[in-house]
Amino acid sequence: MRCQTAFQLATFIISAVLLLLYLFSGVIRTILLDIVPYALTTEDVAPTESPASDNAPTVIPKTIHQVYLGFDNEVMPAAWETARQSCIDLNPSYEYKLWTNESVVDFLATEYPWFLETWKGYRHHIQRADSIRYFLLAHYGGIYIDLDNGCRRSLDPLLRFPAWMPATSIRVGLTNHVMGTKRGHPYFRLLVERIQAYDHDYVFPYLTVMNSAGPHFVSMVWEEYMRTRPDDEELRILMQEEYKGNAWSFFTKEQGGGWYAWDHEVFGIAGRHMVLSGFAIAFFGCSIPLTIWWLGSMFARQIWMSAEEFTRSSGMLEWQKAD
Repeated sequence: MRCQTAFQLATFIISAVLLLLYLFSGVIRTILLDIVPYALTTEDVAPTESPASDNAPTVIPKTIHQVYLGFDNEVMPAAWETARQSCIDLNPSYEYKLWTNESVVDFLATEYPWFLETWKGYRHHIQRADSIRYFLLAHYGGIYIDLDNGCRRSLDPLLRFPAWMPATSIRVGLTNHVMGTKRGHPYFRLLVERIQAYDHDYVFPYLTVMNSAGPHFVSMVWEEYMRTRPDDEELRILMQEEYKGNAWSFFTKEQGGGWYAWDHEVFGIAGRHMVLSGFAIAFFGCSIPLTIWWLGSMFARQIWMSAEEFTRSSGMLEWQKAD
């Protein structure tokens, strides 16, 4: 009996661990993927001093995309207007496109009608802002910039590469504040192809936003892309040092729009302490099903004992009647 119980317990714990590994497999693979070999170094993106630099060969088209959906009739913050103008002023030869709710709906209805209802049905406004950028870049190419990002220097050096995405501040996975690509790059096509598959309610608002169309989404699709990509279709990574925070960085960062829900800080702390968080997830992931198993066993044992007691009592009663 004890051996059978121990076997059931071990099977239950192993099943719980395997389930956790399956649920978090995409995130785990992303964490294990080394971004350094794909990093754009300071030398890679150094400004070209040649007077003919404007005519230098480029891969990414000179187009800046920004998205302001303006839900709830909100006025664009003054800091965003200043940041937006800095990108226009520093890149005068670029075509500039500010996408609004109306122009996005028209674009999707014409080019990607299969996605329009999904886009309208997102629970959070930020999911619409996140998702549309991948479609715009896959279709047109160019550089996408969040409205709370300003420009510190010309973006010309970033046009030399087929596609690039920024790394997170902790160098684990990618983020999606800025990004650039040639038209039809396979990574951005893959983002478009996969986005409906990630459209789930992940219970917590933060996880729903991040996994459905945000940084976790682009990171997990990137991990998939790196396993299947064509050898000649590279995706380079813009490290934080080149992204923002230094005199030579391409971008500045203003106060954001504040989409974060109540659970943002909880997951933010977990992200900054990933090892400890991993142990905590493993502990609770095993302890919760173990507790359920223990309670179920106790309940089953109680029923068995009650049934045995009833059988014994019934037998005693029959014996007394016979006597």
